[in-house]
Amino acid sequence: SLASGDHEILGFDLTGKPLNVAYFMGENDAYELAEIVKLQLAGSPPPESLFYVDVLSTRASRPLATPGGIAFYRDTIRKHKIHVAILDNLMSLVGGDLKDSEIAVGVMESFKRVSKETGVSWIVLAHPRKQGKDGDSADLGDTLYGAHEWYSYSDAAIHVAPPQGKKDAPERHIHVTKLRGMRPRPPFVTDFDDETWTARYAAELGSGDSRSTNPLALKEALQKAKRPMSRQELETALDVSERTLRSILNKKTVKDWIASGELKVTKANRKGNPEELSA
Repeated sequence: SLASGDHEILGFDLTGKPLNVAYFMGENDAYELAEIVKLQLAGSPPPESLFYVDVLSTRASRPLATPGGIAFYRDTIRKHKIHVAILDNLMSLVGGDLKDSEIAVGVMESFKRVSKETGVSWIVLAHPRKQGKDGDSADLGDTLYGAHEWYSYSDAAIHVAPPQGKKDAPERHIHVTKLRGMRPRPPFVTDFDDETWTARYAAELGSGDSRSTNPLALKEALQKAKRPMSRQELETALDVSERTLRSILNKKTVKDWIASGELKVTKANRKGNPEELSA
């Protein structure tokens, strides 16, 4: 989504200038990644601004825990002018004991240094503990496998898992457990498609849309009304301005709902824009 510049993440519109994204993968291969991207982008191939880096083929320069490893990532980021670097995953790429606090501090300090030099943002995928110290009741901040410094140095932390006690459930709970400089919002549930690895929508995420400006709130208002609603009625129901409602209606999620028939345009203006909707 970030690399294509015209898709969404968890229901949030990311339409804009494509970003150069480097995907450093330490487990799967380029073919598997391409197949996953095709599913997420409705059959489209990976965008040109998405750079797959097979870290396993450069084993001598792989370990994040060594100066040579960090130099490898820095050089790759500079070469392709990367905006976002995704590491999949920490256990495969660190090249050391994740429970060693000195290794954790060294790597996280290196991330900060490279970010200052290049402006890159890091997204690091990490495995949770097999089970928290208190089972399902364990604090979410304690679920990350390894030294606590991995968590404490992060600007944000998101934990994705099935509902507690329901490992086979189709939905996922997404918990924003840390958001530096802001107060994380409560956990929420998103409808997660296991076949395409995409979340169809989300209620809230960090500093993203407020509850009333999320497409899901629009859909729920129409379902509750059980009749067509005009733009003015929707503005009142969602407590948003005309401009904000226009932004909501322009979101890809809403357009997809209209195309699929989940939402119906019962009245449109001369330009074809919805003036009245129903669910």
